[in-house]
Amino acid sequence: MAAKLDVAHTTVATVWRRHGITPHRLKRYKGSPDPDFETKATDIIGLYIAPPVNAVVFCVDEKPAIQALDRTDPVLPLRPGRAEAHG
Repeated sequence: MAAKLDVAHTTVATVWRRHGITPHRLKRYKGSPDPDFETKATDIIGLYIAPPVNAVVFCVDEKPAIQALDRTDPVLPLRPGRAEAHG
């Protein structure tokens, strides 16, 4: 960006830091392949937002002793100034 704007790279870094811009950080969301996911999610969220009268809503984890450690991307190594990243 600095080369494109013909300014020093430190100028770009300073502006990004002051405004909290971190283009090097990625947030990922993995969508469900289930074609009925949106309908199912709407039904479940609806229970929490507007539960039926005299109802109790429980959330039960199917596998409470198992951590979700399967990653779709390799782990990026730790470097100075950057935390370890997972996909």
